[in-house]
Amino acid sequence: MHMKQVSIVIPVYNTGSLMYTCFNSLVNQTVGLDVLDIIVVDDGSTDEISRQIINEYVNKYPQSFKLLTKENGGQGSARNMAFPHCIGEYVTCLDSDDSFEPEWVEKMYKAAIENKADFVGCGYKAVRYKEGKPFIVRELDMRPVCKTNREMFIDADVCMFTTLFKRELLTASGAKYPEGHIYEDTAFFIELLPWIQHPVYIEEALSCRTLHEGSTMTNVSPKKVADIFPVFEALIDFYDSKGLRDDYRQELEYFIGKVLLCSSINRVGFVKHFKDRKQLVKMTCEFLHKHIPNYRCNPYIKGGGKGFYLKHYNSFFVSMVAEMLHIRFIIKKDYNV
Repeated sequence: MHMKQVSIVIPVYNTGSLMYTCFNSLVNQTVGLDVLDIIVVDDGSTDEISRQIINEYVNKYPQSFKLLTKENGGQGSARNMAFPHCIGEYVTCLDSDDSFEPEWVEKMYKAAIENKADFVGCGYKAVRYKEGKPFIVRELDMRPVCKTNREMFIDADVCMFTTLFKRELLTASGAKYPEGHIYEDTAFFIELLPWIQHPVYIEEALSCRTLHEGSTMTNVSPKKVADIFPVFEALIDFYDSKGLRDDYRQELEYFIGKVLLCSSINRVGFVKHFKDRKQLVKMTCEFLHKHIPNYRCNPYIKGGGKGFYLKHYNSFFVSMVAEMLHIRFIIKKDYNV
């Protein structure tokens, strides 16, 4: 019986044939399947092909592929269900329509062991398929290199499929994915951060994100964009409950404000109707005024254009940015992932 180096959690909901690329990228890892603990969670799929493909791999590779089934509850609930079943020394999460380069496990695990790291990050490339053939939308989006967990708040890249972390961090932190909302990665990553002691990074783009019309990344509704508010309220409650709020106040508040005013407003720009965009901008400013009233004085806000925006934000300024991003989206028809 081989020691399982890495547990890979994969939620599935009606992914269909896209799973072949995902699963095959694991079967073809250079380290071999024996050291992988792959937990597939069927999150209440209703299409026959998804169940057929899952069963095909579980039956063919029973020492590595494990299946859990549940009623549909979203990616967050599927990952939470899988975590207690993980037996790998390290853990990662992969969406069932994304994939890893063949050397992902070999290079990530080697970096973890050689550096005695409890967290490893890498870059990723975004890929679209045209007539069955992949083409790269973005060649490399590398996670900023951080030496401490406090730095990770400031330059956080929260794509969990570019992340490998020690399994024991799950128990120590009690971190869980928020259920029923998008932005699962954002909340989970920030809950994990205080327990990360030694992060290391690989510059290569070892992870591959598949962009398609049905993906979470490209399906933007006002309700989904507004999910960020209850997720951040729960995140603040988590830090309060763990007695960490005061110690990490400046880092946590900087992170929340930056996400709300930057990447979240970017998503607002994808929303179709002006009245919905206006309402989301209003909700953003109200959230900041309520939970982080002194945000403009945060010491992590630096100079430059972004710093000016964060220091001087108001509803008019933020709304103007959202409308410019909306115009950009209309012209380019490109989701800025």
